[in-house]
Amino acid sequence: MLAAGSNLAAWAEKTSDTLLISQAQVASNDPEFEEALVKHVLKRFFNRIDANDSQKKEISELVNNKRVANQAKRAALKAGMKDFLSSASSLDNSASSDATLRAKAKELRAMHEELMDDRLESFLKVRALLSSEQKEKLHNTCQLFGAHKGFIRKFSSSLGETL
Repeated sequence: MLAAGSNLAAWAEKTSDTLLISQAQVASNDPEFEEALVKHVLKRFFNRIDANDSQKKEISELVNNKRVANQAKRAALKAGMKDFLSSASSLDNSASSDATLRAKAKELRAMHEELMDDRLESFLKVRALLSSEQKEKLHNTCQLFGAHKGFIRKFSSSLGETL
């Protein structure tokens, strides 16, 4: 019975990773799904911190403006990753191929860092809109998710692999 339970746990872990990857891929190809996903995440966030109407409006505008502004950057990063993986899996082991891969990796790292810096700035703007009580609620939520680092790490790495 233990073996069956272990197999079930392994299957559930693999299935959840696959589901997260497929949701990320669908969201990038389906604007309506992406919009619904963003609304869902914002609604949960607003409920979690008990946001007022003014905060909901400002945060929603910020998120939607950033999402639209960074859409081209995310698409370029995704295309660059596909190109990099295609080049990396080639049979060419020459020094020029290695140099090309290093250059592409450096370029992709810079693109990723730019997006991460923008995410940080957005987070800081959102945090500035929150009251002390809301910041405490956010802190408690982060502590809760921090206790499940394995899930977050798997989610992040799985999502990163789809880009």
